[in-house]
Amino acid sequence: MRFEQWWKDPSTSFEEKLLRLPQRALQEERDKPNSRLRLCCLTFPGHKFDILRAAKRLGLACEELQGPTHLPPGSMIEQCQIVGEATAVRMQAENFKHAAEQNTQERRSLWEAEIEAGKADNEVQRENLVQEARHFEDWDLTGKWNIRCDASGDHNDDETQEKLHMEIFKDDYRLDAAGDDEETSED
Repeated sequence: MRFEQWWKDPSTSFEEKLLRLPQRALQEERDKPNSRLRLCCLTFPGHKFDILRAAKRLGLACEELQGPTHLPPGSMIEQCQIVGEATAVRMQAENFKHAAEQNTQERRSLWEAEIEAGKADNEVQRENLVQEARHFEDWDLTGKWNIRCDASGDHNDDETQEKLHMEIFKDDYRLDAAGDDEETSED
């Protein structure tokens, strides 16, 4: 099928024409009596420089917007171009910005909830370990521990290796016991 036949074929969509010859497609759409470009606006996902350039040449209002990134697929388009009547373009751009802000806020809320849930899980695990450890009378971590960690670096000097140690002390000093000692020493 030749190009002109394809172009005039009723089954060829406006979007298909727009991808092939943006200026011609926009001009033909704009010149229709009840054109969507005169009455409202059209939104195109993604970035197509030719569409913006053609819209500007034809005197149509146009705006390119960047939405939130890193969203689940299908939740919102990341980038769009809005072309058409000026008021409709402004309104559509505001709607897009509002939806982008809302999606970003929802995503942030979910992320913060996940972090809080993770903190709560860690605290429960820590508490469970402490409770479990209390059942073992000989469970005592006090002492001097030498740390060997391959991930800490490939140090060949002995001085660096000496820095990798940790001392754990058991604090069995109790404030209530200290008060008892003072009372008995005064007698």
